Amino acid sequence: MIIEPCCIQNQLPQLMQSQKVGCFYSNGDWGAEKLMWATAWLVDGPAMTVLLMRSVDVYFLRYLRQCLQREWTAAIALATTEDCGELVNGELKGYADRVIYTHRGNLCAQGYYRYSENGCMAVCGPLDESRQYCQYWFLNGHQGRFAEVMEGVVPMFMVGVKGKPLHAWCKEIQGFLERRYLAGEP
Repeated sequence: MIIEPCCIQNQLPQLMQSQKVGCFYSNGDWGAEKLMWATAWLVDGPAMTVLLMRSVDVYFLRYLRQCLQREWTAAIALATTEDCGELVNGELKGYADRVIYTHRGNLCAQGYYRYSENGCMAVCGPLDESRQYCQYWFLNGHQGRFAEVMEGVVPMFMVGVKGKPLHAWCKEIQGFLERRYLAGEP
């Protein structure tokens, strides 16, 4: 199935609810903000958001700040290929305990992951508007598979801790760093 920008809010959630695991395609004409807007509601409650991206700009960071302000997400783990640390720190400075950022020059994967006690979902594929034909894969609600995906993601954020004690982070970041992302875990 090809997901066009005009239809992402309807088609993608329907696909993810009916198939639970699968793939879809796009022409690279929608980005992370549209993806998040279309699918965030699939995981209810105070959710942890994890983003792997090439880069971020001030507009997207302001959208993330809005997500935090309105409590659409409880916390954010963000990794980028391009070093955006100064921009991230500037735009999200009031959320130091709820945002963990790391720069990984060798980051090739891109993805959006969201989880809470009420569920989990992952969409892996390009999150920028590349204007190229792109393939994505997704899973929705498969806790075991979600844990497998996250096992490769969490270690890159350990660098973002930078000597900050674990208790200095909000409980969602603490749980993320301790690999507690399955429903029902303590």
